[in-house]
Parts: sequence; structure tokens; C-alpha cells
Amino acid sequence: MFLFRFFEKLFSIKYVVIAFLITTNIALYFGIQSQKTQWHGEVEIPDYTWLFYTCQLSNQLNHHVTYVDVTQPDLETVSFDRQYPFSPIGNNKYLLINQDMPVKVHQQTAYALDDECHLIFRGPHLFQINNFVLSCRED
Repeated sequence: MFLFRFFEKLFSIKYVVIAFLITTNIALYFGIQSQKTQWHGEVEIPDYTWLFYTCQLSNQLNHHVTYVDVTQPDLETVSFDRQYPFSPIGNNKYLLINQDMPVKVHQQTAYALDDECHLIFRGPHLFQINNFVLSCRED
């Protein structure tokens, strides 16, 4: 009888612990998702178009970029994914680092157009049409 009650209480405690862990995991998931910022953008010029999607979580940027050569009859595309830890180095300036890339470190400068969209330039001095993207926040 004593063993039966002992195992019965142990069994009910196990369900309480499992319910607590599941609830905690769900709360952590939604907490992390609320800290994630997603951006998308597109640049079109006469010879090509590039589209990008960026997800920022903490100090990590995940980029997915697709280039489309519109001069080719079959619209040849090139896509790649990159991950960059980043750190702010000044007003609107960020340093991105990826040891697997040919250029291991580069700088981005962002200019807010409004609450939702930014112009982002790569490099400290290259403010040119082939070196920027218009990026808008996804909700």
C-alpha cells in the first residue's frame, strides 16, 4: 500500500514537471520569435535584379540573396545564404564578419527612410547603385 501511494505521487509529480517544461519551452520559443527581425529588399537595374531576405536575431544576421541576370533569355539566377555575426561601430554603421568569405570583414551603413524601410550600403565609401539595397521590415 505504501509503495502504491509513493509511485502514485511520483507519477503525478512527473506530469506536473513535464507540463512545466513544455510551458517553459513554448514561452521561450515565443520570446525568441518576438526578438527576431526580418527584412526583405529588391534592387532592379537594366542588366540584373537582386532580391534579398535577412533575418536578425541578437547579433547574428542570416542573409539569403538571389541574383537574376535579366539579359539572359533563360533568366539565369544565382542564390546563396550567408551568416554574419555583427557589431555596431558607429551611428548606423555595422561591422560584419564571416571567415568563410573571400572578404572576411565588411562594413554596412544603414539610413532609415521611415519606420519600416532603410537604404543599406556595403563598404565605408562606396555609395553607388550597385552597392546598396532598399530593405523593408516584415511583420
